Order: sequence, then C-alpha cells, then structure tokens
Amino acid sequence: MVGKMSVRTKIGVPFAPVALKADEVTNTSISVNWKEPQPFYGTILAYTIKWSKKSAVNPINSTDVELTNCKIENLEPYTEYSVQVRASTEAGPGPWSSILTVRSAVGIPSVPLNIMAINITSTSILLTWTEPEPANGPDLEYLVSWGIRGSAITQVIVNELEFSATDLIPHTEYAFQVAAKTTAGLGTYSQRIFAQTKIGLPTPPQNLTTVEVTNTSVTIQWEAPELSNGPLLDYVVQFFEHPNGAINEKNSSEKTTKLESLKPNTLYTVRVSAQTEAGIGPSTDDLEVQTGIGVPGPPTNVSSVINATSIILTWYPPEHIPGHIADYLVSWGVKDTQASLVVIENEKPRYDAVGLLPYTEYVFDIAARTEAGAGTPEFLSLRTDVAIPTSPRKLEPTENTDSSILLRWFEPEHPNGPILNYQVKWSEYLSGEFKTHDTESNWYNITGLKPTTNYSLSVVAKTSAGQGPWSTVLVTSTKDKKPSSSNSGFILALALGITGRPREPSVEYINPRPDIQLVGLQKNPRRTFTVHDFEQKYTSIHRYGQSGFLQEFEELKKESPQHPCNAAKMEENLTKNRWVKILAFDHSRVKIQPDAAANRSNFINANYIPGDSYLLEYIATQGPLANTINDFWTAVWQQSVPMIVMLTQCVERAVKTCEKYWPNQGETKLYGDIQVQTTNETILTSHVLRVFLIQYQNQQRHVLHVHFTGWPAAGCPRSPEEFLHFIRVVRSQVSDKRPGPMLVHCSAGVGRTGTFIAMDRLMQHVQNKDDIDIYGTVLDMRNYRPEMVFTGDQYIFLYSCVLQMIQDRKENMENIYDTIS
Repeated sequence: MVGKMSVRTKIGVPFAPVALKADEVTNTSISVNWKEPQPFYGTILAYTIKWSKKSAVNPINSTDVELTNCKIENLEPYTEYSVQVRASTEAGPGPWSSILTVRSAVGIPSVPLNIMAINITSTSILLTWTEPEPANGPDLEYLVSWGIRGSAITQVIVNELEFSATDLIPHTEYAFQVAAKTTAGLGTYSQRIFAQTKIGLPTPPQNLTTVEVTNTSVTIQWEAPELSNGPLLDYVVQFFEHPNGAINEKNSSEKTTKLESLKPNTLYTVRVSAQTEAGIGPSTDDLEVQTGIGVPGPPTNVSSVINATSIILTWYPPEHIPGHIADYLVSWGVKDTQASLVVIENEKPRYDAVGLLPYTEYVFDIAARTEAGAGTPEFLSLRTDVAIPTSPRKLEPTENTDSSILLRWFEPEHPNGPILNYQVKWSEYLSGEFKTHDTESNWYNITGLKPTTNYSLSVVAKTSAGQGPWSTVLVTSTKDKKPSSSNSGFILALALGITGRPREPSVEYINPRPDIQLVGLQKNPRRTFTVHDFEQKYTSIHRYGQSGFLQEFEELKKESPQHPCNAAKMEENLTKNRWVKILAFDHSRVKIQPDAAANRSNFINANYIPGDSYLLEYIATQGPLANTINDFWTAVWQQSVPMIVMLTQCVERAVKTCEKYWPNQGETKLYGDIQVQTTNETILTSHVLRVFLIQYQNQQRHVLHVHFTGWPAAGCPRSPEEFLHFIRVVRSQVSDKRPGPMLVHCSAGVGRTGTFIAMDRLMQHVQNKDDIDIYGTVLDMRNYRPEMVFTGDQYIFLYSCVLQMIQDRKENMENIYDTIS
C-alpha cells in the first residue's frame, strides 16, 4: 500500500489586488486601500502603488508598501489622479489592478495673472486679468481691492476676469490688487498696480464777481473750480452785450481780468470757464454788469456850407450815445493857430463860423459831451472859398532908363486865393490913355517909353474869383536919353529870386535855458566820408562781412567817454533807474522841478542830446517805470515837449519793457499834477499816432505821440526803408518854432533811442553839408548819455540806413533831371 505524501506547489505570481478605493481625500493627499488578491498563490511580499495626473504626458510616481493601504501625499489640489496597485510574491509581481480615478479636494488658489488696467478714461478704469495657474478649484471668485492711492480702499467680489471701476475722479492715481477665491478660501493678493485716470473737464469756477466798473471796462475776479480734474491751462472769459450780442472770448492765466474797449452805458453778460487739456469745462452762472455812462462817439453826418467868409456846419448825434448828451463842443480856428471853443446846445446841432478869411484853411473839432465828459471829436479841415484879392503892395520902380521902367511889387496883403496873374497898366501922367500887360511875376519891365517923361503906374491882382482893386497909382519918370550900362544881369537875378546871402542854419535856445554843459569832441578825419564817396567806403568795409563794422564799433566803445553819474546813484534815486548800468550823466541830465510839497527829488533818468542845428533838439530817456510815470509827465510839461517818440512795446517777449503811461482813447487820467487825455489815436502800418491833451492847473497843451511798432523784440527793423519813412514822418511834424525838445525813449533809452536820434541827426546834416560821420555822431551823443546805440547790430543798421538814404537821394535827383529834360 502506497502511503500519502503532501506536496506544496511552488509559490506563483499573485492575481491583482481587488476592491481598490479611496477612503480619505484632501487637497494635497489621497488615502487608498484594497483587498488581497484571490486565490492565494503565496505570501505577498509587498504592494506597489503607482499614481499620476490623469494625462499620458504626466510622470508616474510609485511606492512600495506592505499593508493593504497607503496615503499618497504632496498632491496638487483639485486634480484628477489615476491610481493602481499590484502585489508581488517570491515569484514576482502580479498584474496591476484596475485604475482608480480620484480628484484631490479643492485648495486655495494661486495669484491671478496678467493684471492690466485698460480702457482708461477720465472717470473709469477697466481692470483685466487671467486665471491663476493652478486655479486649485472650480467656480473661482475674485476679490478686487482698490481705491485712490494712499487713501481708503474698497473691496469688490466679481465672478469674471475683469472689473470696471467707474465714477472716478479725473487725473487721479488709483491702486488695484486682485486675489482669487475658492470654497477652500482666499488666495494671495497680486502685486499692487497703479493707474491714473485721464485729465477731465474742470468744474465751473466759483464766486464770479466784479471788482471795478468804468464806462469802457469791467474788471472781474473768481475763484478756482472745486475740482480742477487736471492741470488748468487757463480760464476762458466770454462776454457779450445783453441779451444777444456777439460773443467775445478772452483767455486769462490769472483768476482776474479786465474787459476793455466796452461800450459805455451798456449791459453786458459775463461768464467764465476753466480749461484743461480735455477741453473747456462748464461755465459759471451768467453775471450781468452795466458799464458806466461814457463819453459819446463823434457826431455823424457832418455837413458844411462854405463861401469865402463863412462856414456853416450841421451834424447829427453820435451813433452810440452812452448817456444823455448835454451839449456839443466846437473847437475851431485857422490851422496851426490858437483855437476857439464854443458850446452848442444839444437841441441845435449847428454852428455858423462867420467873418472868416477867404481861401484860408480852418480846422474844426466837433465833440458831443455827456456828464462823463467830451467824446471823440469829428475832425474837419475846410478851406474857405477864393475871393478877389486886395491890391498889390509897395510898388517900386527899381531901375528907370530913358525908355523903360522896371517895376516891382509885393503880393497883396490878403491874396484870398492863388494869384493867377497880375495886370500892369501905365500911361503918361494925366493923359488917361493906359496901356496894359498881364504877367505872372511880381515884376515887369515896361519898355517903349519916352525919355524924361512922367508916367502913372498901377497894378491889379487876379484870382479865380475875379480881379481885385487897383493899387495906388505910382508916378515916376524916365531918365534923359544918354548911354548907360546894361542892367540885364540884375533883372535876371530878380527874376530867378536869387538873394545876396545864403541861408545859414539857425540855432535856437529854449528859454529859460537848462543847465547843460557842452562837451567838445575832435573829429576823426579817418571816419568822415563825403556823400559821394560813402557807397564806395561802405562796400570797402562790408567786403569782409560785418567784422569791419563790429571792429569799428568796438573802437567806438573804447573811445566813449565816462562822466559822473552821482545823482543817479543816490539812494533815493536808485529805484528810478530801469537798468542798473544805464545811468544819466550829471552834466547833461534833465532836472524836474517838483512842488515843494511833493517831497521828491529832481532826478529823472533822462539827458539832453544836441541836434545838428539846435542845442536842445532831443531828450533821451528810459521807458517810464510804474514809480516814475508822474516824473515823466512833469518833465514833458516843464520842458515844453511838443512830441514824444516811442520805440518799444510795453511788453516784449513776456518782459515788461515800459509802463503804459497814457490813458486809452477818450479817457482821462491824472499823473501827479498833470492831467492827460488821449484825444485821438490813428493806427498805421508801422506806427501809431496819438494826440494827448495835457493840462496843468489852468493851462493846456497838445502833445503828439508817435509810436513806432515796427521794431522787433530782437534785432533791428526788417528794412531801412520803413525806419527812414518813420523818421521822415516824425521830422515832418517838427515845427520851426520849437517850444521845447523832442522826447525820445525806448526801454533803456540808449539802444533804439540812440539809433533813432543818430539817424535823424545825419538826415538833417546832409541837407546842408556834404560830409557823413556815423562814428563821430554816435560818439558825440555818448558824451551826453552813456551807451547810445547800444549794440553792434544797431551800429551796422545805421550804416544800412545811411546807404539807403543816399541811394534814395540819388534816385530822386535822377527823377528831377528826367523831368527837366
């Protein structure tokens, strides 16, 4: 009998574990367990677990355990993982179990990405971002924390990847942060970003009020807007005649402005807006303001009826009457003589000027007057009609022969018009049989007479109005017949009007004569040219460009004299000097005589400058300062200045170069003791003509103001022709009876002033002389005021002007020769 024998088969490869499941899941770990494989093929030495993200591209992780459970750690939140397990015996590992798919729990999200501020306007900012990576959960919310930089913040939860911040303040910097949120909690905030809203329209200015109201101007002020919403560029002021006048605009960088050139006695509407780069904001509420009663405009439709001895004027009221017209003022008289003033009632706008001189030019100023004063006058220059002349005067037989009498006479005392001709009549004394002859000259040689015979002679003048009365009869006799020398040469000289002595230029002194010390200079022949040689000399110097002129100017500066300026350096006078280096020489300075009660010095930064023929031709001075305007007008009055020449603008390149020292047209201002009224203003291409009526106590004078506007802020005028024309305009207004010197100023009173005076002197000089000395002329002026003709450019410009002047003279002479030919 065979016995039983037990035999154990070898250990085999196990089956796959079963019932693999997850029993605890967090956002960073998964705990799994399983059951041993069945059937049993041997002792399980170990279990191998492998896991990976549910994607073929993700790496596989694995670990070995001995038990039937395992905790997989260091996982990513809210991520699906694939898990498998297999058993191993001594025979080797068995097959993998089926795949277990498990998602880790939701975690706290990471920081949102790509935060940007876009679509920025003045009142909104759109904030965008992308999801955090990883998001660590579904259905993310975002907490946006934002506010004005440095101020309190606001928090907003949104479900989208953007947030629009609205109703923001323009031109303001805002800060933004974003954090993502899951059910597990709030993630980390992003880095703070900053964004500034764009500039917006400002709110209206505040508290618009009037400061001062006159009949032609309104000064207003206001406060800044409550919200500027960006840097303010300026303010825009709109004003118009109420209710529907044309709108005028004015920009102002300040919170006040003066609206000028308004109509008197007129209601205006004013409003103000602020302006930024975004545009003009809303305006203030309308402010209505009434200008004061003003001086009226000129009378209209002025007409005249003229004969030889009367002018009858009629007119209508002004177009714009800023108040009730009280009366009319008619100022009239013979041109260039003292005028008479007549007051005409408002109801009778007519004036009869009678008893006038025939063929005489009369000037009339007719002005309406309100309680504010007289308005702009209507100016008329009218000439009475031609009348018959009075008798020729002073008949004189200047040479009698045996057969002729040379008769001369003076024109009538009152020609009463252009004399067309004279008629001479003669006869033998008491014969009554006259012969006649017409002549246009004031002499006639009567021939064919008998020797030693008495003749009756008479002359009558004739105008277009007819023939006047005959002169008193002159009785003279011819000589005895005998040889005599010829007198034809003498008669020819009389006919051509040649006089025996050439006219010398006169020298006039103002009385009382100011205390001015003349300082002599030695002429330098090397610098003096003849008019004929000047063009050649100019070309020679100009051959090397401007260097030759500039070298000459440097030599002039070295040779320029220096004189004491003690008065200008006195402490009480320091503020009266516009420029600290331009001081008035003591020996030639103008001294004002202030009233004893005024308690101010006699100093003004001004000097006398001699002219070509007159010792006191000019006063050169600086442009008035705010504290020297009264002194300026005192000097004008005391020096009997008939004309002021101004060569600067009041402001050039944003720098005040001269205080405005005169009132607007039609206005009157008091400067110390001197009352000044601008009665007329005429704007021309290169200059402005103004007429000032100045009054001290009960005395009045007219002063002409000639303002050259063609001098650029830098350099010299663009052409010599324009400057020479201006000088001729000024010179044409200079009367032979100079009451006082011409006053010339720019800003410092040396550069443009020196250039003008030098050129005017040279133009006067060449009328009687044949030499030209630019160097000597400037050097002579520098004896009386320092730095006259201040720059090399001005010195070169003088040469150009002289060249142009000589070329103009040559062209004029050629035209005269052509006419004669």
